[in-house]
Amino acid sequence: MKNKPVFMLSLLGIVAGLVAAWFFGHAQPPAFAPVSSPYATAIYANGIIESDQPGGSNISLYPRWQSP
Repeated sequence: MKNKPVFMLSLLGIVAGLVAAWFFGHAQPPAFAPVSSPYATAIYANGIIESDQPGGSNISLYPRWQSP
């Protein structure tokens, strides 16, 4: 009978975990509309393309900024 409190606490923990998952599991709507591309096959990214050639130059990529 020493194990009865341990089982009760474990069941209470499982129930509390399920209630917390249900309570905090609701997704919120996005804060702003995602960026849409005017092209059918485009990648919205920024970064750098590094050249493999010894005399080549790197190309910097920047996202196109659109005013609202």
